[in-house]
Amino acid sequence: AIMKSEELFCLLEEHGPRLANDKFMPNSDVDGAPSRVLRLSIESMLEELAPNLWEHSLERLLDFGHCVGQGLEMGGLGTGHELMAGEA
Repeated sequence: AIMKSEELFCLLEEHGPRLANDKFMPNSDVDGAPSRVLRLSIESMLEELAPNLWEHSLERLLDFGHCVGQGLEMGGLGTGHELMAGEA
């Protein structure tokens, strides 16, 4: 979200903890945040992966999260703020 979609980043910043806790279930009939976050996430991933299905180039924007995420997950070990693999 940080690298690809300002809208997705803002939605996650505002609703992320609630969406994770509620397993992306809407909290009312007019709560569009869960479906919008999922739609933007899927669209962003498809835009990134579709032109390179056979991985002719390994320079992919989505790998940025793998570089940063592992450090965040390891840094939280034993601190009371631990993250499971993939949560960062």
